[in-house]
Amino acid sequence: SYPMLLWDKLIPVNEASLKKINLYNNRIGDEGVSAIAKGIQENKNCVLEELNLSSNEIKVEGAKSLAEMIKVNASLKSINLYENNIGGEGRKVLRSVERDGLTILTWT
Repeated sequence: SYPMLLWDKLIPVNEASLKKINLYNNRIGDEGVSAIAKGIQENKNCVLEELNLSSNEIKVEGAKSLAEMIKVNASLKSINLYENNIGGEGRKVLRSVERDGLTILTWT
């Protein structure tokens, strides 16, 4: 599917040095962010620290996918979700996986 192809092109499986991804205003939506979250989860060498997903039409399902990824990725320090529509439920899901050293920006 297109979103998984997006992830495969974005980060090769053996890439361990990528620390920042900026996908501001790419309109990837829930499907795209879910593919990215899955790719990060499956890449055990991932050292990603910053993920900018602002203005991407992400809703609650995308927030849930990100929450699952956060549970297994200890290197992530910042996720920018400004100007998405994750709503109260999405913010609640993300708050449930907050940890020291991780900033999740969610204001709309």
